[in-house]
Amino acid sequence: IIVNLNFIQAKSLSEECDEKIEFQSELNEKSSEKEFIKLENGIYKVPIKLMHAVEDKLSMGNVALNQTGELLVENGQAYLFINVNKIQIQNITAGLVNLYYLDEKNYISAEANDYSIQVDESLERRPSVFKISIKKYSYDLEVLVDPKVEPMGDKPIKARLHIDLDKIKKIDLKESEIIEKFNTGIKKPLFNSNLAGKKIDKSFILEFRENTFDEDFNFYANKLTSDRSEEINKLFSPLDIVEIYKLETLGNLEEIPYGREDIQSLRKNILPKGIMNIGIPVKSIKPEDNPNIYQIKDGIKVNLNYSIKDGCFFIESDSLGEFVVVKEEKVDKLNKIGDFKKMK
Repeated sequence: IIVNLNFIQAKSLSEECDEKIEFQSELNEKSSEKEFIKLENGIYKVPIKLMHAVEDKLSMGNVALNQTGELLVENGQAYLFINVNKIQIQNITAGLVNLYYLDEKNYISAEANDYSIQVDESLERRPSVFKISIKKYSYDLEVLVDPKVEPMGDKPIKARLHIDLDKIKKIDLKESEIIEKFNTGIKKPLFNSNLAGKKIDKSFILEFRENTFDEDFNFYANKLTSDRSEEINKLFSPLDIVEIYKLETLGNLEEIPYGREDIQSLRKNILPKGIMNIGIPVKSIKPEDNPNIYQIKDGIKVNLNYSIKDGCFFIESDSLGEFVVVKEEKVDKLNKIGDFKKMK
């Protein structure tokens, strides 16, 4: 569907806010309509869709969701099984790494299985099926979806999983597809610290030797754009072209407190114990620019040797953190954060 934006008249901010408040009121009322429905044991098919957290419109991630879920009811307890696929976000291929559902005061990590979705060149796969425990029956379930993509800031995104209870239909076990995939699909390989490995995030590469990490982790690589990046920029000449990145190895989250904003800070920092090969993808600064690459340690920039392979600058380091790719001008530069104050 192609929409000509010239024919769309923008609403005033106050009108838009009033609409959201009115919709949220309707949503709260409808969500409590069919709580505690009594269903006999069995498997049910039910239409589902992923909705915006507070507006009456589909979430951008709905295109990745199979629009039919399967509900398993056992002795008063219900479990919703959903199936997801890959999604394209701003020319980036993504897939959910996790899904959290609201259970009283916390978001709980859904069980996942069938790790069959590949979004990059690494050996890691993402799950295609999630299992959610349902304690009360309502039209909408608050969720956090985590596609782990840069446009979303690597932060789980608020949404609503809409469950159309008016169209629920009981099926036989042999008709079940999603539950079958959950039970028989590809399981996530157990982490083995004795094995070397490779992880990729947004074209950044992390290669590590055996016994470098004691536990499983997620690799995060992001361009740094906060106040911290401005501080690091002061290490360089205003004429320099600078790209600043933050690389981290962080643990999984089983629960997220409701209303928590700085979710990444909840993750455990998994520290490496050896040398790693780190690939920083070539972007605006090219190899022919003869750039320098630095790691920022304790406020000091440390110059690193690098090689060029497969569209990346490869460096070696025994730690992660802040890395800077710089096309430098031939002028005197500051070496330590804070030195600029001495020049005043």
